[in-house]
Amino acid sequence: MNFQDKKTKKEGGFTIIESMIAISIVLIGILSALILIIRSLALAPLIEDKLIASAVAQDCIERVIQVRNSNYIRSTLGDSIPWDESFNQVKDCHWESENLKRFFASSTNPGIDHIPLDIVDVSTKEKKIGCTVYWKTKGTEYNLTVTDNLFDWGKLYD
Repeated sequence: MNFQDKKTKKEGGFTIIESMIAISIVLIGILSALILIIRSLALAPLIEDKLIASAVAQDCIERVIQVRNSNYIRSTLGDSIPWDESFNQVKDCHWESENLKRFFASSTNPGIDHIPLDIVDVSTKEKKIGCTVYWKTKGTEYNLTVTDNLFDWGKLYD
């Protein structure tokens, strides 16, 4: 009778190499997620400032649209007023909205208080309105431009 231990089949369990490979894969996944979170947090101020800049630019254009609509209403009531009268009074926008002043105060933005507004004659019945907002985020300068075309409703189909 032979009492020697003969191992004929492999015993269950992980080898050190298998364990190290598994730990490496998990570590790569955790580091990738951490890098993604860090990059997202780094870009958050820029995204916030872009959101604010787009709201400011849209507000400037809305002011010109309001003037155009008021002129149209006045002309339908009998006033002899051109559709683009007083556009130049909105030539440069100054941010005056109390809600957005509070929004600015809570942002990392150093402040956007003066926005140039470009009004270009396309034809006698159309004007192109452009508003560009400039700002700095973390020392880098950015700008955002919003444009819209306004038409003379009363003479659009003449």
